[in-house]
Amino acid sequence: MKVLIQTGLYGAGLYKVSSPQLIERYNHALEAMGVSATELDEFNIDMIGWSPEISEEKEDIFYLSHSLANPMAIILSIDQKDCPIYFPYHSFDKNMFDDLFKRRETQIMDITTQEALWLDIDNGISDYQHPKDLLFIDAFDISLETPDQLVNGAKQQKELVKDFLRESNAWEDEDIRNKVIQSGKDFGDLQKRQISMSSFRFSDIRTFYTEALGGVFVLRSSDFSNDDITIIAVEKERVKKGSGIDHVSDKKLFSQLVEKQYMHVSIDYLRRKPRFLERKKNAILGGVFTEQNSDVNFFDMTSAQTKGFLKKYRSEIPKIFFEIERLEKQLASNVDINVDDLSQELQYMLAIPNRKTIPKKFRRVFYRLMTYVDSHSIINLYRYNKPKFYNDYVGFSESKKHFVRDFILKYYLCAK
Repeated sequence: MKVLIQTGLYGAGLYKVSSPQLIERYNHALEAMGVSATELDEFNIDMIGWSPEISEEKEDIFYLSHSLANPMAIILSIDQKDCPIYFPYHSFDKNMFDDLFKRRETQIMDITTQEALWLDIDNGISDYQHPKDLLFIDAFDISLETPDQLVNGAKQQKELVKDFLRESNAWEDEDIRNKVIQSGKDFGDLQKRQISMSSFRFSDIRTFYTEALGGVFVLRSSDFSNDDITIIAVEKERVKKGSGIDHVSDKKLFSQLVEKQYMHVSIDYLRRKPRFLERKKNAILGGVFTEQNSDVNFFDMTSAQTKGFLKKYRSEIPKIFFEIERLEKQLASNVDINVDDLSQELQYMLAIPNRKTIPKKFRRVFYRLMTYVDSHSIINLYRYNKPKFYNDYVGFSESKKHFVRDFILKYYLCAK
């Protein structure tokens, strides 16, 4: 990972936790959730409080969860709202936490000046036993609390004060008086602080991906009619049970996605985005190049050197590279192109979510799914399937690691 860390492709954008005070707050939150404290004296956390360093320390990537049906989160600072989510348990986690910070920004800013917040994220199911269990998910209820129950204490104090002011003889009621006094001793005067908040529900999860059961996709169209088709795809063969469940590598899955108009090959898109095909060609060529050369940078080659490489290693270059070249010529000549005339491999490589049927907020689910279909999709793998990207990256040769790094920098980060 050293190459990625040095160029900001791993660990970038995280919130650094290094002060004893913040580490203590984080540990108190862990303990309140029933998770053992970290012994690290410095680590980083993402938007939901997940830390790659603590994950490595505990040898548990799911340490911030007792069950993937009910994950948890920790907020130490309002600054986490600008952090990425490095290991989302669900594809909608970013949208869910964007909503959280938008709704509760004032309270989060107030509370985190004093202590951490921990979140219980519940969907009414204690554990997933089968992929079809995921069809019952329609919403997540998010509750926020501090290790010393500050949020609940603020709610109780507010009610106590209301009762005290409501009763004309409250000063004579020793029980009410003592409760108000005890609340003040426990939490201080919370009346003017922005702390009280109720749990809220996030329900925008019609189409999603989850890490549960080894990775499951639940795909639905944007049409909320009762007769639409739901497709379930799993990443692990061992969890494939019953009918109506496909594996991500099944040939028929792509046909289903096209038939239901969830995915398509858009010739208009290819005409408007010529660099799309350029990226595909260079991903293929760079893969072959790094197998044959360990001391030359692919992106440093001149056009003449690239042509020489093509001539020398023509037999090693996949046929699909030359099919893309032909497609580029057809697009440049503005001739009519029939998608069905393209090879199935090329259709897999060119497919994108259908913007007419798939809202923008759900498209990342389909981009992630296609990373299992298109082996040359370096950018989409890095953007939408980081666990697989980092896992694959570790096994690359040093030459390929540098190529992949430069590819992302050139076509993704520098193109933003």
